[in-house]
Amino acid sequence: MFLSIVIPSIGRDTLEHTLNSVNREVKNNLDLSDFSVFLNSEKGELNEIRIENFYNFKLGFSASLLPPWNSMREALTFSRSEYTWLLGDDDLINPGAINKIYRRANYLKPNLIIVDGNYDDYKGKVEDLVPSLIDNLFEISNPSELLDFLAQDLHLLNNGRFIVDKNLLKIWLQQPDTEIETFHEEYRALFLAAAELLSKNGSFKVLTMRDKVVTLGNVPKSWQKNHDYAVLGEVAMLQLLPQIFGRTPEELSKKHLKYRTKLKYLLAIRLAVRGSIRIHPNLKINKFRKIKIYLVNSAPLLTVYLLLRMYRKLKETYISGN
Repeated sequence: MFLSIVIPSIGRDTLEHTLNSVNREVKNNLDLSDFSVFLNSEKGELNEIRIENFYNFKLGFSASLLPPWNSMREALTFSRSEYTWLLGDDDLINPGAINKIYRRANYLKPNLIIVDGNYDDYKGKVEDLVPSLIDNLFEISNPSELLDFLAQDLHLLNNGRFIVDKNLLKIWLQQPDTEIETFHEEYRALFLAAAELLSKNGSFKVLTMRDKVVTLGNVPKSWQKNHDYAVLGEVAMLQLLPQIFGRTPEELSKKHLKYRTKLKYLLAIRLAVRGSIRIHPNLKINKFRKIKIYLVNSAPLLTVYLLLRMYRKLKETYISGN
């Protein structure tokens, strides 16, 4: 089998849309693909969905609620294919996606495929994924270059946007657990797995595809109240990467931390968590940036909302004027 599509899910309402989009594509490509769902919840979550109508389908369950990376890893163990696509339970595979991926990847044999697509908030707002990609095959020769490529913009590794080959998957699955929710442990695990495979083979191939083959669900997440831990945890994750990546983790973490402690960004986080922004316990941060966070935390939520609203209106006025 060429491609396995795996979906870890907590049983959100959007799961049915995800399953229907995947099922349609698998049905049209039975000789190339299969898919599975790992429910990180009770079995009853699928009662409303007629799974007997699904093609090349497997289903698994957890006995208790697992942290994100653990849940993803359990879903990934279902794959027995050359390539594995990890989807969120609010994502959609666009028509023709599997055939487009097969035509490129089966010829070029990359270790990692990063695809283009859209965001959809399920309320009628659809936007392009950022950054937009070009069609290219990159051959990377050292861990520092690899991390710089993958972590310049962490949106590249949003779940649903990347596909791994079986060699990368094998090492990825060996990465340890984490108990820190929304730490984005799957990023760290993927960086380390890719670096190990690069060391083993002497090179690492990344295929980027311009085709819009996926639609990522831009809907409220189960960890929305921990959004501060998610975005600041990504920076902490970069800071904690080992020395095999050279100075790149330090350089990238400085870049991301600078952006994520801008006043506008901090105000948006404060509004998202509906409370005070917590500084991630593993995050190395200087006093100046801490003070900015403390000042944002001291502002009433209504003031935060009005400031963001004013900023957005000014931005819309500027864009329309140009």
